[in-house]
Amino acid sequence: MLSTPLRLIHHELIIFWRFTWRDWSAGIMPGTLRTIAALCSLHSPSAELIVLTIARAFVYFVLYLYTFNIANQITGLDEDRINKPDRPLPSGLLSIRGAYVRLCLLTAVYIYVSAVWGVLPWTFLWLFISALETFGQCDRNWFFKNVIFVSVGTFCLLQAAWALAAPITPRETHWAMVLSLAFGITINIQDLRDVEGDRATFRRTLPIVLGVRNFRWVMAAITAITPYVCWLVEFELDWRAGVALTIAMFLLAGRILGGASKDKKYDHKTYMVRVSRLVLARKLTSCLDADLYPVWLHCCTVDKALGGFGCDLGQRL
Repeated sequence: MLSTPLRLIHHELIIFWRFTWRDWSAGIMPGTLRTIAALCSLHSPSAELIVLTIARAFVYFVLYLYTFNIANQITGLDEDRINKPDRPLPSGLLSIRGAYVRLCLLTAVYIYVSAVWGVLPWTFLWLFISALETFGQCDRNWFFKNVIFVSVGTFCLLQAAWALAAPITPRETHWAMVLSLAFGITINIQDLRDVEGDRATFRRTLPIVLGVRNFRWVMAAITAITPYVCWLVEFELDWRAGVALTIAMFLLAGRILGGASKDKKYDHKTYMVRVSRLVLARKLTSCLDADLYPVWLHCCTVDKALGGFGCDLGQRL
């Protein structure tokens, strides 16, 4: 029998997991891996610095994800009752009041550690855009919900992740901007999974605005031309990475079209494939200097494992 403190810790861990498990591959994992890539750009960092920086990154991105997910699930309770009834609020695991208490406490901790670790501007920008998305109800507009919010949020993630380990250079900022826009534009794929819930809550997502069939063709075309657009804006990649990402995006476009005859689980798996490919792109931009090619190979291996796990999990659930 667990003692009272251990029971409380166990209960909080369950709440944390139920709030966040679907989004680790889009928040905690890519952020922490981006910081690892930044460490690789340093000249002979000590073992102590490496361990401390990775630990900081993990804590930072846990707070990055957890604070947003609590706010998002407070304001999205009606939709979650339809689409995701296992989450803490619709399942009755946690009350609305309990969610607000945790949101306030965690936000205070998040701001404090951000100030101590020198990434406060990115944290404030993330909290501001998150407040507009959730409590400002801007999530009801597909353009803000996906293109603006996700692009800005991804940019905050990439910049903070790098700044936790190394100075931000103009090249890193350029890469982060291009990747963030690509992420924000193609994120609309996720809305294929929640069409019924979005209709019930009168949310105007792009699949509802265009119609699901038309949306699939539009998103497949955008996904397929993304590598070419990246090349036009001088998104620097090693040729091996460029070929790999081009093939991956073409395969993803095929999956988007192929989902017309499948169910929601297939579309969720397609979304997880997209997340893993763009997580890989984040690593490629950080590691593909000539001196870091072995690191790139390592990141490919890690991201393949993470993407495979995410896709398998989505398929089973």
